Amino acid sequence: MVFLLVPPLAGQSLDERAIQFAKTIPVSRLEAGMPRQPFDAWFQKLVGSQAKVTWETNDCGEQAGSPADVQRDFPICAEAGAALANGRKITVQIAVGTFQKGISGRPVVWWAAIEDHGSIEHVRRLRELAAALKR
Repeated sequence: MVFLLVPPLAGQSLDERAIQFAKTIPVSRLEAGMPRQPFDAWFQKLVGSQAKVTWETNDCGEQAGSPADVQRDFPICAEAGAALANGRKITVQIAVGTFQKGISGRPVVWWAAIEDHGSIEHVRRLRELAAALKR
């Protein structure tokens, strides 16, 4: 297992560091056999040059709102999203660490999906996104 700890840069919040880190991860590091280009370039090419890509951070959907959440160190995901011209939306969450430890551990694709006018198709692997977008 590869363990990576990204130190904070002066003036950058954890959210900013998580997004910057996710943008620069080679896609081949997230999934074997994929291109060695940075995730943000790969994702922009996937959704097309006209699509605006937005980024945010979140807890990867892990908080349940229960009292047990108080003691948990939640994962932090950098989430890339794009709305396509045909009305579909594509979202990819990349787990890059935890809120208490910061950016650490091996980054992984946590969740990916295509929303098509209210229906959601979950995609397990990045290589499946392109095929799913063509349907």
